[in-house]
Amino acid sequence: MMVSVVVSDTANECLEIHKPKHAELEALSPTTPAAEIPKNIKCYAQCLLRDYIGKDNKLSLQQIGDKADLQEKVILEHCLAVYDGMSTFAPCDYGYLILQCLTLKIEQKKSQLLQ
Repeated sequence: MMVSVVVSDTANECLEIHKPKHAELEALSPTTPAAEIPKNIKCYAQCLLRDYIGKDNKLSLQQIGDKADLQEKVILEHCLAVYDGMSTFAPCDYGYLILQCLTLKIEQKKSQLLQ
């Protein structure tokens, strides 16, 4: 998943902690339901967002600040509207679902531009 809000130092640290295999990450489809994703990959995704999670354990656009471009922020607002109202998540699902939503929406925008 390519998202500019993720900082490489954090990504490297999250790789060390959760140990997802490179092949697993490369093979990951953004349309795969969260229930079918291994826990270490979901926790890796959650870890990538940790600097942007507020005290309420939800993604904070305020904490993201200028690390996301305008298009990403608009998409993130949509994703937050979808997932922030839900309170029952398996461990690490929230971060994975937010990144999955962001990735899918960015891919949709790119494919619309290519048409």
